[in-house]
Amino acid sequence: MLLIRSRMLMSGVSSIAMLAAAGFNDPVLAAGINITGATNPNPAQHITAPTTFLNINTNAIVGVDGAGNSVLIDASIPLGVGTATALTISSSVLQGAITNNGTIAAFSHAIFISNSTIGGGITNHGSILGDTPPGGLGDGVHLQGSTLFNGGITNTGTIKGGSADSAIDIGASGGSAVAFTGGISNSGTLIGGRGIVTGTGTSFTGGITNSFGGTISGTNGRAILLNGDSFAGGITNSGLVQSTAATFAAIVMSFSAAQA
Repeated sequence: MLLIRSRMLMSGVSSIAMLAAAGFNDPVLAAGINITGATNPNPAQHITAPTTFLNINTNAIVGVDGAGNSVLIDASIPLGVGTATALTISSSVLQGAITNNGTIAAFSHAIFISNSTIGGGITNHGSILGDTPPGGLGDGVHLQGSTLFNGGITNTGTIKGGSADSAIDIGASGGSAVAFTGGISNSGTLIGGRGIVTGTGTSFTGGITNSFGGTISGTNGRAILLNGDSFAGGITNSGLVQSTAATFAAIVMSFSAAQA
């Protein structure tokens, strides 16, 4: 049985941190970075200056730094901004985590992960924006294909998708078979046309926790839309989970297997 525990519902929508609030305007971006399997094993990637994109592909293996990160973006540093996809991981392995303290922004998907293995999840203390510049149509975090994602997603900042897309999309693309472990923990803002969506081929372990002060919001659909083969861990809410589109329920679940 899926367990949903709600202790407090807050009114209002948390304000969205936009690029100007991050303390920079019109950043001069450095050239993009391409990491491939030709240079395996690759060191952890530490983004310390504005960078156009980071592409990790073609069977690349990326190691970890002393804190367990495979990708680390420093505070107030932009990755992407005006590009189609800011951080792409395709057919590759990250042995550690993706940690963002700055801004990852694009007009398609801010973070796009396909057919890859992620060892340490995503932690966001900054902004991950899939709709930048405004009007962009992408997800904040997009997982697809045969992806093994360990470590979950922790958000204390803002993850935002476009009006027709999602803050976090886990395997909603056709034919995806994403295995996601570690759950989603939110004390910041998850907002998009949909907040969190999982696809029909997804297995999800670790549950969803929305803490006091956290917001999960769908502006054009569900705040949480869960499909898939399995979902374990329940939903715990102490903040605000809402759909601002009047015809949609905030939470909808549909699975092909029994849930816990």
